[in-house]
Amino acid sequence: MLLLDNKEKYILKRFFNTGGYVLNFSTSSFDSFTYQSVGIKICEKYKLSKGRSLESFIDEASTSLIIQLSYDLVEHYEIVKQDLSSDMIKDEQYIKVKTILDKFSYLTARVEENSLAFRTPMLKKYDVFISHATQDKLESVNDLRNGIMSMGVDVWYDSDSIEWGDSLSDRIDDGLKNCEFGIVVLSKHFFDRPWCEKELHKLAERQELENRKTILPLLLNIDVNTVISKYPFLENIKMIEYKSGEEKDVALLFARVLIKRLKQGN
Repeated sequence: MLLLDNKEKYILKRFFNTGGYVLNFSTSSFDSFTYQSVGIKICEKYKLSKGRSLESFIDEASTSLIIQLSYDLVEHYEIVKQDLSSDMIKDEQYIKVKTILDKFSYLTARVEENSLAFRTPMLKKYDVFISHATQDKLESVNDLRNGIMSMGVDVWYDSDSIEWGDSLSDRIDDGLKNCEFGIVVLSKHFFDRPWCEKELHKLAERQELENRKTILPLLLNIDVNTVISKYPFLENIKMIEYKSGEEKDVALLFARVLIKRLKQGN
């Protein structure tokens, strides 16, 4: 098995670390990203800045884990490059990193063409259905919708998907049946709203029937225990707590989840 040498590790560090920052991640979103990629919350483990924590990981981890995370970070870079600050755009170093990843391509079954930018259409009509209470639109959900749509994915969102004269129930049912995922924005406004709860239960039925991840719960100004007390069937599903202003981080996490689904092909 090939091993990364010190020069290659240096190239990876230099590409991803910009003065202690890694691309455009916040600390919490970077830990979520690395946990989904390699099963380690890197900042939590090393208790350093994002960049220094990543450098420590590259120094210590196995070659396969370093390549795995580097591949995912490069894919993230390709998706969000247009939104990065100029000092984080490193096209010359990017070529060197891609050369390293190509050398170690045998460590992963991933194929570059499966990224969001080059993917073929999915079986589902919509990549994501956003379920939410109307009262949360202005505070957060409109911005969440905008952030996700900026990734180039297909979103079912009531304001966009229900036109004048449409049957509300027919259009919502179409979205629920034909979405790859359902982001459910849970808040105090969501509870006991008939349309909201219908959407949540329909998504839960699909998840059980298809035996694959469908529901992506977001907790807006509410805690996990409160949600579980109201909807016990969500107890075994990982939830993410967020607040207004963090919609871009959530959009990036969703892009990551969608990419994984695309690569799995199911």
